[in-house]
Amino acid sequence: MPQLNPLDWGPQLIWLLITFGILYLLMVYVALPRIGGVIEARAARIAKDLATADSLRRETEEAIAAYERALFLDPSFIGAYVNLADAYRQQGRDAESEKLLRRGLMLLPRAPDLHHALGLLLVRKGDKGAAIKELAVAAKLAPDNARYGFVYAVGLHSAGRRGEALSVLRAAEARHPYDLDILGTLVALNREAGKPRDALPYARKIAEVLPDEPGVKQLIADLERVN
Repeated sequence: MPQLNPLDWGPQLIWLLITFGILYLLMVYVALPRIGGVIEARAARIAKDLATADSLRRETEEAIAAYERALFLDPSFIGAYVNLADAYRQQGRDAESEKLLRRGLMLLPRAPDLHHALGLLLVRKGDKGAAIKELAVAAKLAPDNARYGFVYAVGLHSAGRRGEALSVLRAAEARHPYDLDILGTLVALNREAGKPRDALPYARKIAEVLPDEPGVKQLIADLERVN
């Protein structure tokens, strides 16, 4: 075999040296700079993310102090309760958030914003029954708030109470006839219930709001085809 012939070892060694030389140059001047650039970019991004997180943490702490002062000066300030509870949530302090909202409701039992905020907190906590009760109170106290009615209906549906959810959504749609969240959910729940004919009017209303949306046109076509 040529590679075992001692007379051929000299040229082979030369080519090996040339090949390794080329690979070394490629590593030094191409691969390593690129790897170094990637590492530096990642390090810069991580440093930026850490700085942003620290800035947000400080902002949250400052906001908490401000809301606490506001409630000290005015214990009936509903917005301060809601915002402070949300700031606690951002810090993972849900127990304090719940305690705060219940304290506010002791003083302001007919404040829909507090009931709604407590309902959302209880959803996160996994207490679905208690959450739905709070969301129901909020929707009842503030019927002109489309969001409250919508969220209450979603809660009912998630608890397997689709019929009640549809009733709540229809009542909300009567007050807010072109709210896309309400209309979209009415379409979805009626289709889920096997009632495409009932879903169609709501889909057509969505088309009035979004006349150039291809997905809405396809939705209407599908519903009309079934009918």
